[in-house]
Amino acid sequence: MVMVLSSLLLSNVPVRGEDVGTKRLLIKDNADPSKRLVQVGSGDAGLQVSEADDPATNGASVHVYSTTDDLCVLFEPGANWQNTGTKWKYKNTVTKNRVLIGDGKLKVKLKSDVTYTLADDGSQGTVNAQVQFGAGTRYCLQCTGNSRDDASKFLGKECPVTACDSEPSACNPSNTTTSTSSTTSTTVPSTCGNGTIEGSEECDDGGTSPGDGCDATCQLESMNPAVCAGVPTVAGTNLDAVPIASGLEAPVHIAAARLDPSRVFIVEQPGRIQIVRNGVQLGTPFLAIEGIVLYGGEQGLLSVAFDPDYETNRFFYVYYVNNAGNLVISRFEANPGNPDDALEASEHIITTIAHPGQTNHNGGNLNFGPDGFLYAATGDGGGGGDPSDNAQNDASRLGKLLQIDVDTDTVTNWAKGLRNPFRFSFDRASGDLYIGDVGQGSWEEIDYDPAPVTAGTNYGWDDMEGRHCFEPAVGCLTAGRTLPVLEYCNSGCGSAACSVAACSVFQPEKGQAVIGGFVYRGCALPDLHGEYFYSDTYDTWIHTFTGVSGGDAQNVLDRSGQLGSHTVTSFGEDARGELYLTDYGTGEVYKIVPN
Repeated sequence: MVMVLSSLLLSNVPVRGEDVGTKRLLIKDNADPSKRLVQVGSGDAGLQVSEADDPATNGASVHVYSTTDDLCVLFEPGANWQNTGTKWKYKNTVTKNRVLIGDGKLKVKLKSDVTYTLADDGSQGTVNAQVQFGAGTRYCLQCTGNSRDDASKFLGKECPVTACDSEPSACNPSNTTTSTSSTTSTTVPSTCGNGTIEGSEECDDGGTSPGDGCDATCQLESMNPAVCAGVPTVAGTNLDAVPIASGLEAPVHIAAARLDPSRVFIVEQPGRIQIVRNGVQLGTPFLAIEGIVLYGGEQGLLSVAFDPDYETNRFFYVYYVNNAGNLVISRFEANPGNPDDALEASEHIITTIAHPGQTNHNGGNLNFGPDGFLYAATGDGGGGGDPSDNAQNDASRLGKLLQIDVDTDTVTNWAKGLRNPFRFSFDRASGDLYIGDVGQGSWEEIDYDPAPVTAGTNYGWDDMEGRHCFEPAVGCLTAGRTLPVLEYCNSGCGSAACSVAACSVFQPEKGQAVIGGFVYRGCALPDLHGEYFYSDTYDTWIHTFTGVSGGDAQNVLDRSGQLGSHTVTSFGEDARGELYLTDYGTGEVYKIVPN
């Protein structure tokens, strides 16, 4: 399979030694190291990185040199690199060094390891800067100090395309681990056991002793994997959403295997699963089963879940609507000879659930619980008001949370009283269960069951919608029903119950289809731990809340200003607990990252 990202970013033919114009080349020399600075920038339209030189895997380097000094700084591969969809960004929160390449731009900013010394007589002359990605793609910039050239500052602007002078020493990410100048030498770590994830490492806890979740070769261990070992962290909770995949058709779900931090899998509703590996979108589907999937409206391939032992058994599970309109939960296997390919012929159907008469309310989510069982959320069978009374019927599989023993294919009704629980999740730290259940026409709700999750919970539908009587509208059955911890008004609600005051108990924003998300437990933003993300497909806002007390969600926040406006159909979680969201309208997937 060929990795493709964007025609603006990746080229099938590596560009090597290309001379480009210089927008800005700045060197600040100061006795105080904290005030030293190097900036390199170019704006040529063709600036891009070859797919073979992926910097998240191979690293990068910048070599600044003249007749008076020589500076080489490396940018290690790994988690500090981020693919935004059309460009690569490198940001090291410790050194404050940064790189951007793509969209016709090249920018390098060095605030650490700046040992370059300007000439005392202010006659620096011509300065060269060569920026290399991996073993191949290299850009050359050369500039004179046409704006300033003295002992404290060199600044060249808008210099034309000029070939660089020969390098006085080797400087590239593939053959050196040392940043050097004529006066000092700074070692850049690049080996397992240094406490920073680099290259193909999955973890790095600062040692090479096995048995602590990170083995002697810096790969994750199955028992208590140290997924955050070596991942840089950022203080605070300021967020951004950056695209990692585009050109998708109806993206509806995102998931990852437990011990695979390099890949996320994206479900396309027509019947395909795509892969993004190390920030790069692959060009061939992992799974393509359009022929057995009925696609349209709320029907299609709706989710994927990976076996806790996926690394050894290669099993994963999908939830889809078949050509007869029925719900199918089945198992597939990945190709033992190609981890980026699934064997379509390996399907083993675990259960088929009849869904007659209606095309909506299919539910559609799969998740493994902390107990090792697979859980599936089904809709009530469709039609307004659950006309077949499936949700409260213990003999029906519809309107339920199902527990599945994947070793025996045993399916059990675990919880009931659900209308269309399109997305649910377990908190990976606590085991608490969160369910986003789409309402009828008045109330959208988030249901919650603290760990250990118990069988037999009744979430109330269709006796109740949210915290309110539905059938009948007055005097409905409420005993034994578990009320949602958060509700908000459906934008179509016209009853007196949907007053401004009632609709603002938790949030004033309305919607039409709640999308349940995840509690953030990722590595990059420890201050964000405990916040549960949710959204609404029809109203494009993104909210969070933190904790539940007295049956109510606490500390509701609107994150839309940070994360933008998106038609969210799903949140997703990768192996490290970092969160993603789909944008159904644009065909993109975004990663939630520190801002």
